[in-house]
Amino acid sequence: MVAYIVAERDLALTTNELRDFLKEKIPDYMVPSAYLLLDKLPLMVNGKVDRGALPTVDRVRPESERALVVPRDALELQLTGLWEEILGIGPIGVTDNFFELGGHSLAAVRLFALIENRMGRRLPLAAVFQGATIEHLAALLRQPAQPAPQSSLVAIQPEGDERPLFLIHPAGGQVFPYVHLAHCLGPDQPCYGLQARGLEEGQDPHTRIEDMAAYYIEALQAVQPKGPYCLGGWSMGGTVAFEMAQQLHARGQKVALLVLLDSRVPTGDETLTEQEFESTLLVDVIRYFGLALDPADLSHLPKDEVLSLVLEQAEKAGLVPQEIGVSQAHRFVELCKADFRATRNYLMHRYPGRITLLKAAEDFSKTPTDSTLGWGEWAAGGVEVHVVPGNHANMVYTPHVEVLAEKLRICLGQVQPADEWFSNAVNPAISMMKNTP
Repeated sequence: MVAYIVAERDLALTTNELRDFLKEKIPDYMVPSAYLLLDKLPLMVNGKVDRGALPTVDRVRPESERALVVPRDALELQLTGLWEEILGIGPIGVTDNFFELGGHSLAAVRLFALIENRMGRRLPLAAVFQGATIEHLAALLRQPAQPAPQSSLVAIQPEGDERPLFLIHPAGGQVFPYVHLAHCLGPDQPCYGLQARGLEEGQDPHTRIEDMAAYYIEALQAVQPKGPYCLGGWSMGGTVAFEMAQQLHARGQKVALLVLLDSRVPTGDETLTEQEFESTLLVDVIRYFGLALDPADLSHLPKDEVLSLVLEQAEKAGLVPQEIGVSQAHRFVELCKADFRATRNYLMHRYPGRITLLKAAEDFSKTPTDSTLGWGEWAAGGVEVHVVPGNHANMVYTPHVEVLAEKLRICLGQVQPADEWFSNAVNPAISMMKNTP
């Protein structure tokens, strides 16, 4: 973000002074990274600001209290080059934070794809959450290749004293889409992601929603052994969160908040043949994400050509980075297929609690449904619906994520504040996890 400033009188303010002033007025995620002092704002004939006439800003490293630490060896220099290529800014220091420099979830996926393509090393995706700096990634790359982490729990933003929010991955297994959402929720709201088993090498994916839910409950209880719990999920992740809430209720545990981010009630047909399932899956993906493709035009093409066309449109829509080719996308596609199959075969049961639904304003699905996206008949406690800007594919990304976070922050605020037992029981577990490699 860029701040264009016209002073009422001569001021000798530094960028840091302006930034510090704004931090007292607005949330951190709204604080601009660049500042331009103008004599006057360019105006159109109707008196409104002519945004197109505003001077452009060269993409340079935002001023920061953190000193610029230059690369100290060839590995850090190579990683710095990748960061500058992806983020389009420079210079970048080895202790700078990827996300503070403007990196987002798709940029992070692109970064790891480039590391694999050009450096021949595949790092676990969760590594960027453990330390989003060149210094940290270089330290990992200097070590011998490590086996993939067994736990699905990813500490996206573990700081803060509020009750943790656990967000379950959408189809494809990654929790990167929640990075900016967690950031926008603020530093006092702990936020954890649950990524799919099978995302990393050497793991077999789950094939049933019930098994995913049980596995993720075991993982999150390493941080929060007892309820009340706050659970959520975008798209297919909402279905898994729903089943987790069911299983926790069956164990006598309370779920304080179950929030679904534009998730629809799963529908399926176990009688479909494999070929029919593949065709139906393709139609679901194209329509659900609003891709500019007609499934009928793809039915006669070989599988690799279909995947190439889908990837091309997904890149244009900003859903996947350009570096993800057909071969690299194979694992992601297989996980998507496993997730869609598990969702189609999931047997719904009426949930005794309440559901909060944050629904995208734009509907790409072309599937008629009620205002609750089908959840009304499955929640004994009713469904609270909030409409948020964007569509299913972009609601968790800038600029829509800010509104989504504000709605979610209100929902979290309605949950009873953490009591003394919660602070004593949960915070030590969180502290232990932060200090565990």
